[in-house]
Amino acid sequence: MEILVVKSDVLVDEEARDKPREEVVKGCETAVMILDRGMDQLTINTEDPRRVQAIVHNLDTMKG
Repeated sequence: MEILVVKSDVLVDEEARDKPREEVVKGCETAVMILDRGMDQLTINTEDPRRVQAIVHNLDTMKG
């Protein structure tokens, strides 16, 4: 399983996160994504369901 993570150099509020999320979904559908300056991406490759669960848990705790 590959998990795509898009990171930003700046903290944004929940409302401001919606726009990049929409762009990521669109990029996954078209297989093309252009990241603005200050944004980066990484791909995590894992077959371990515990690692996937830990990543999802960490992302949930970062939401707010």
